[in-house]
Amino acid sequence: MRFDDKITFVPDPQATPAFLSKKLLALATQLQKIAKLPQDVIEEVISISEKIDHIQTLITEKFETSLSSLVADSKSKTEVIVTFLALLELVKQRILIVECRSAVEIESYYNRSYPIPTARADNEARERRAVPGLEVSTEINATPEAVWDLMCDTRSYPGWVVPTDRVLDSGDGEMRVGFVYKQYGGIPPFKGESTWEVTEFEPRSRMAHVGDDGTTIMTLEIELQQTESGTRLTQKLNFKSRWYMTLVTMIMWPLMMGRRGRAAIAQTQANAKARLEAE
Repeated sequence: MRFDDKITFVPDPQATPAFLSKKLLALATQLQKIAKLPQDVIEEVISISEKIDHIQTLITEKFETSLSSLVADSKSKTEVIVTFLALLELVKQRILIVECRSAVEIESYYNRSYPIPTARADNEARERRAVPGLEVSTEINATPEAVWDLMCDTRSYPGWVVPTDRVLDSGDGEMRVGFVYKQYGGIPPFKGESTWEVTEFEPRSRMAHVGDDGTTIMTLEIELQQTESGTRLTQKLNFKSRWYMTLVTMIMWPLMMGRRGRAAIAQTQANAKARLEAE
């Protein structure tokens, strides 16, 4: 069999959209935990490189196979996750191309002349198309100075910022470029600790915070514009997943994450508006 021959995957009949959504949620939760483990913990079970070699051998020996057969011999949940990571690595490097025609029809084949240098850019372009940024604005009957002061008060975030459950480290000194703070929270079901750094800071006008929770890089831009009635607050949020979470993010975003993310920002702005206008 030539490496450029097509190999068709035939998933189990029960792989409906609802079933896949449920399993992907469970898998994403496990990936968040595994991503924070030392690498040698995974390598004690089986290395990703070994699993990649195994998958390449297996897929060239069979013309048709079910996805479940790839994990049939796994001895633990960790090995199942390593298998998933190995598949994503093959896709990332464009050694393996996976085409999802529907929830129950997946076709995959090797690409003999894959352009490795452009693989990462291609994956990032696909993610940007599938996971568009969020932008929400609101009018607040308060001065830009008052709105700005609230945006800079990290200690107050749990009281009005919906994705912030608690602040673990409120930062040292006044907010500025290079200011770092830590928090626990997120958009359900993806919650955890994250570290944020202020990368842009134009007093009473604009600031940008970049956060990292170990699986996703988040960029939050905050812009203020003075209006006749007060201040227009605009928040823009963009996501960039680690490579092993890209596929999960691309699937979960249209299912729920995009809608929940926009709702969280809208409610955050409503909370800020209520707090400032009550003063």
